[in-house]
Amino acid sequence: TAYVHGLWHSDGHEGSLKVVTAKGELCTPTLIAVLDDHSRLCCHAQWYLVENSQHTVHTLCQAIQKRRLCRKYMSDLGKAFMAGEMTEGLLRLGVKHSPTLPYSPHQNAKIENFWGQVEGRVLAMLENCPELTLELLNRATQAWVEMEYNREEHGETRQPPIERFLSSPSVGRPSPSSEALRMAFRVEVKRTQRR
Repeated sequence: TAYVHGLWHSDGHEGSLKVVTAKGELCTPTLIAVLDDHSRLCCHAQWYLVENSQHTVHTLCQAIQKRRLCRKYMSDLGKAFMAGEMTEGLLRLGVKHSPTLPYSPHQNAKIENFWGQVEGRVLAMLENCPELTLELLNRATQAWVEMEYNREEHGETRQPPIERFLSSPSVGRPSPSSEALRMAFRVEVKRTQRR
């Protein structure tokens, strides 16, 4: 798109490293990220032990509160992204949800490219860490996103994402409050009273 916040891409990626949980178990975490289409800025990225609707909503809310409210949101047809609380929340916020077509990964190629950079930089740096925890992985990822990825020249746009994000025309809207976001991302169920 020609505008910042015109379209955001979001997806989940299962990492190649395992983390140690508080119970001493090894788990493979999933990274959920949101990228701005025009600038390629990573609005937010966070690792979780499982990918579910609660975590996809949390990641999106963090992105909105950090950057502003987008106009259009693209994701795949995964259960977490198509859950009622996600689709109803986007509708309440006036964000058009544009899921990718089945078997069409090229539609979300910009975020697929991002996964390669996460694996090649962040996870490569941490592969010899003996007791990698989810907290450490998230701190390292946030540092990489804000200090390296968003500030280095992007191969396609020839600009650092943060510069392109700040200098391009924007169609973003102010972020609702935390409470308003919580109220938006919920499912309403109508029940009939029993006699």
